[in-house]
Amino acid sequence: MSLLNLTSDGLPNVLAMLHAAVLRAGKPVLRDELLETVAPSSVVDDDGKMTRQTLNRWTELGLFRQEGDAITVNERPAGTRIAALELQRFTRRVVCKCALAEENNADFWASESARAADLTRSLAWMMAQDVYRASFSDFEAQEAEQITDPELLLMRNSTRRNGLQYWAPFLGFSRHPHAAIDPTVAVRDVLPEILSPGQGMAAADFVGQVAWLLPVLDGGRYQKEVLAAMDPNALAPRNPGQLSTALSRALLCLRACGDIVMAQKSDTGSAITLTGAQGARHDLTFQWISRPAAGQSR
Repeated sequence: MSLLNLTSDGLPNVLAMLHAAVLRAGKPVLRDELLETVAPSSVVDDDGKMTRQTLNRWTELGLFRQEGDAITVNERPAGTRIAALELQRFTRRVVCKCALAEENNADFWASESARAADLTRSLAWMMAQDVYRASFSDFEAQEAEQITDPELLLMRNSTRRNGLQYWAPFLGFSRHPHAAIDPTVAVRDVLPEILSPGQGMAAADFVGQVAWLLPVLDGGRYQKEVLAAMDPNALAPRNPGQLSTALSRALLCLRACGDIVMAQKSDTGSAITLTGAQGARHDLTFQWISRPAAGQSR
């Protein structure tokens, strides 16, 4: 299993359709009925192979559960009526949790039968890069320069890099294939798990919560493991409390959209400093992050 090999392990858009079909059914769906709904034999020209492979892989990973001849899911959104965009957000979040789950990344550096580890370690490496200077088209050359042990390479070839180009935007870590590294959507998805509307916390604690929920970002266990395998001089050094350009970009975007408020509170302990194209932005140092109260103008 290698999630970055799209032809063998499925496509993000097919996964989204499968997941939405099961959620809308509200109950287990016969496997053959689900496959026919998502990939009608009168329409698709691969005999439903890609849909079956996608369903098989994500059943192995635990997103779906098979009960006899039927398929169901382990997690459903609250309520019986849910808007299409909210359904999409729910699918993206539960797929991300499933992909980053410890049981799907136990053999983190496996080259074969990696479960989700090839995707996870590639995302962790990608989130550590300088977003102002990294380019998807150069990823293979960049990782070869930064990780000298050939047994620990990430994408290994253009096939897996192409897979990353589709999974990263689907999970909220880039804007779209071939575009900028940007985890804004992924961080926005976990905001409700960190803060309720109107609540706030120390900025350093907020970053720690993000790292727990999205461990491919700053301070997360998967990014730490990737950084430990890299040449220590491969990336520009950061001072204590200084965030990566990727997480800095996400927080700035969320602030601009009104999803969070970042404030300076000298009595709350350690601060975070955002990083821009030219390095640390000491004019963007904050000690407190909060969410606007429900109904508050954004």
